[in-house]
Amino acid sequence: MAAVSTRANEAGTALRTIFFGLLDDVASDPQVTDLAVTCDGRVWADRGNGMRETVLRVPFRSPQVVREYAVQLCAQLGRRLDDACPIADAARPDGFTSPPVQTASACMR
Repeated sequence: MAAVSTRANEAGTALRTIFFGLLDDVASDPQVTDLAVTCDGRVWADRGNGMRETVLRVPFRSPQVVREYAVQLCAQLGRRLDDACPIADAARPDGFTSPPVQTASACMR
């Protein structure tokens, strides 16, 4: 799995490494301001000109993989995502936000 490098934010605080795996190329693109993954694994990214579909080098294989990915990503960000807590609002330590992620339909934004 690939990772976004640990670095310091503007205040000089070290940021922990977040593993984005399949989304690493998109998540590490400095032009991306918003990112969404649908339950069928389609990926959408906003690079300043609205949400546009992005094709991954290795796509999500199934809705179950999207769900497992969302659970793992939220866990890295210190958020719980499961059947008992089906929506998570998470942000990377550098401020990149990931508004509500939900497990029922396994979509991420």
